[in-house]
Amino acid sequence: MESKGNAVKQGERADKTDHRVRTGAIRRERTRLKLLTTALVVFAEKGLDAPSIDDFVAAAGVSRGTFYNHFQTTKELFAAVTAQMSDEAIAAIDAIVLTVDDPLERIAHGCLMFMHMAIEQPAWGQFFVRVGLSVDAADLKVVLTA
Repeated sequence: MESKGNAVKQGERADKTDHRVRTGAIRRERTRLKLLTTALVVFAEKGLDAPSIDDFVAAAGVSRGTFYNHFQTTKELFAAVTAQMSDEAIAAIDAIVLTVDDPLERIAHGCLMFMHMAIEQPAWGQFFVRVGLSVDAADLKVVLTA
């Protein structure tokens, strides 16, 4: 039979393990977000094909190993940045557009919101300008649906 003291110690151990797992997950997500945020700026400045992994590593202030823990290639990083930006843009635009019934007004509101976002977040806008000019529509569709 287990003593009360042993049961408490095992419970404390489980709490510490859970804490370490949670802390590790939070740290990993922060690092991934840092890579995505700095990658947006690097892609905005250099385009899609010019940056190397070293550019992203230097911008984020992480090691190459850390980069590879999250992404295998710059294309994979690009896909993640594009997906995150797309999700953020759609969420912001939908919040306004879905309240409008007229399809033409929806298009107008969506375009205005998109331009407003590009003005408020210059790296975001520059990213779309560079990527939009350097990626074929078919390639972008593949990236967005990956």
